[in-house]
Amino acid sequence: MATAKPAYKPRLDSIPGRVVSWFRENPEEELTSADIIEKFETGQQHIHTVLGPAVEAGLLARHKNEDLELVYHLAGKSKGRPALQAVANAPSSSSPFGAPKRSRQNPAATKAALSSIDLAALPIEDNVPLPPGRHNGGIDWTPLLKRLKVNQSAAVPYLARFTLRNALNTAHKSDKARYALRIDKQAEQLRVWRIA
Repeated sequence: MATAKPAYKPRLDSIPGRVVSWFRENPEEELTSADIIEKFETGQQHIHTVLGPAVEAGLLARHKNEDLELVYHLAGKSKGRPALQAVANAPSSSSPFGAPKRSRQNPAATKAALSSIDLAALPIEDNVPLPPGRHNGGIDWTPLLKRLKVNQSAAVPYLARFTLRNALNTAHKSDKARYALRIDKQAEQLRVWRIA
């Protein structure tokens, strides 16, 4: 015999509990995820995951605004929000083809817009310079990695975390040298070690 799962009820001191309580006191308000992070001092960038159970339980609702940001509000309060499809199907001003931007909400509209492009009529251009690629952000980490000896390390700005991680993956595939990378968020830096 299966037992019924109890209804979700967030603890009052939890982030979902505090957010639901705030919306009950302010039922006509809406907050973006950035607003919630700031207002409730959560420091959590994964607020959608944290609030997901409250949305699934029907305590909160979320929709996308005109900027395609998720906006939270009390469930059942809809004060004239735009329909998601209208936002998803709006033509993109940045597209030279007048097609909508690729949309997760309406992949059929994206496919239909792309199939309407006449590829034979697209102009071919000569001598257009190729912009720099995105891999490694244009930074060649090889000189630093080659200078490191086993058990040596170097501090690197935190902003380089993705490019350096990509460089280490490439180095691991091509070299016998092995590296380790650790993040120190408080100091806003990375440290890369040569370990073999």
